[in-house]
Amino acid sequence: MKFYLPFVVALLCFGLSNAQPIVGGHSEVTPNTGDDQTLNTNQYMELTSGTFDYGDKSITLDNNSILIVRAGVTLEVKNLSVKGTAILYVERGAHVTVEEDFIVTDTGNAEIHTLYFIAESKIEAKDGGTITGTGRVTYKGGDDYEVDGGSSVCIGTEDPEYYDPAHANYNKSSEPACNKNGNPGFNPDLPVEMIFFNSLVENGEVYLSWATATEQNASHFMVLRSFDKNTWEEVGEVEAGGNTNFRQDYSYTDKPNVVSNVVYYQLLQYDLDGKTETFGPLTVSMNPSNNLEAEVFPNPTSDHLNIAIGGLVIGHSLTISVLDKLGKTVYQETNENSGNSLVYNINDISDLESGHYLLILTSGSQKVVRRFIKQ
Repeated sequence: MKFYLPFVVALLCFGLSNAQPIVGGHSEVTPNTGDDQTLNTNQYMELTSGTFDYGDKSITLDNNSILIVRAGVTLEVKNLSVKGTAILYVERGAHVTVEEDFIVTDTGNAEIHTLYFIAESKIEAKDGGTITGTGRVTYKGGDDYEVDGGSSVCIGTEDPEYYDPAHANYNKSSEPACNKNGNPGFNPDLPVEMIFFNSLVENGEVYLSWATATEQNASHFMVLRSFDKNTWEEVGEVEAGGNTNFRQDYSYTDKPNVVSNVVYYQLLQYDLDGKTETFGPLTVSMNPSNNLEAEVFPNPTSDHLNIAIGGLVIGHSLTISVLDKLGKTVYQETNENSGNSLVYNINDISDLESGHYLLILTSGSQKVVRRFIKQ
């Protein structure tokens, strides 16, 4: 499973391929699906949940503006233009359909991490526009695809599906393809994309909640409980959504016969073909304190970093920062707490240089610092 946390971040954080734009000094605008919409100088719009059907209307990002499309959101628009150093950021698990023209120009940047970005008619990158990300763009426009000199298109993981399955229309300007271009058979490495898994303790009961961004052939989730992280007991089963391109929320309530102040939970996700994937463990204190705690694993690591956090205070935001040896912030995100404990991962740190890093967690007046090594 991959895990994706929402966070708002005016500059691209360097060093991580999927670091999000930091919104600073920008004014927020609300979506207006009834009209053509232009985001002007230093404006941003964030689509956090639901469906936004612009029909025959268009969205234009201009002059350092930012549009963020979160996991689970569906956006349908006639034309989508990114220009004037503007940023389009599409999270993994979002679903975007551009019916006519998808244009990135004038040093605009489109960073796409979802597997469900569909360009029905035209793709054009010109005048320094860039299209990047770890996701996939499905191109249905035939031969109306062009990358001009000075622009670049490089999207996908090691074996991504590219725009044109036959690659017949790639780079009319003879710009070299990036080394991520290539495999039209690319599929996501895991069938379920997890957004979060957390817990809340009240009156001796543990309320577990989790959400997925997308699911493919998902059968069900088995909830496992342990008091020592060695012996696990099946305590419940929750049916999965099967095949979805939008956010699914789940919950399960457990009342453990407490033999310890600490209880551990895992989710075991089953596919329809019997394959499984485990998420966790989630450490739950039956007497939650306000002392922020964190565990980082694996450490050393090469491509991803799991973080298990306890002692969270509901209503306080949690900020996660990664600093390099020079004290430069190379990754940052902020999220509102909805439980006392939380476990998730920073999905892709493969682009970080090898060396020592500081992970800083801040919530309210509390701060925890952990070190990890990137191999």
